[in-house]
Amino acid sequence: MGESGAGKSTLAFAAARAGWSFVGDDVAWLITAQSGRRVLGPPHHVRLLPDTTKFFPELTNRGVTTTMKGKACLAVSLSEFPSISLARECDVAACVFLHLGGHDGQPSLRPLAADETYERLLRDLVLYDEATRLDQIEALRRLAEAPAFDFYYDDLDTAVEALGGLA
Repeated sequence: MGESGAGKSTLAFAAARAGWSFVGDDVAWLITAQSGRRVLGPPHHVRLLPDTTKFFPELTNRGVTTTMKGKACLAVSLSEFPSISLARECDVAACVFLHLGGHDGQPSLRPLAADETYERLLRDLVLYDEATRLDQIEALRRLAEAPAFDFYYDDLDTAVEALGGLA
């Protein structure tokens, strides 16, 4: 998770290239009708900022498209990368809030308390009818029970390596 520009999509693609299963880059849906912490994602494509070609030279010379929100991006079909493992769903092992840049070069995982995690997750709650909202709140409480971290990083390779210790 992270603010716009925190590197969610870039880091997800880098992790997938390093052998992790790709579930999604910018969107995942927490299943509310189960007792666990299971998410669903759209694993077949990733949208990256045009400047990510400096990290992924194989994406150079692709056309830039525009999202519905007007952001320029490279829309990449992951079917072009048969070595990347795709998964439509997974169990959540940890919640990670990404913070890109401005660090000392070494990635840093700082543990978060469950109540802080829950408060952050509530900020993005989409409002529906009362019954749905109560289901969402309960699912977010379960999600907040997972280990959670603020993750500060500057470099993709060391970030993927550091996050590997969470699985």
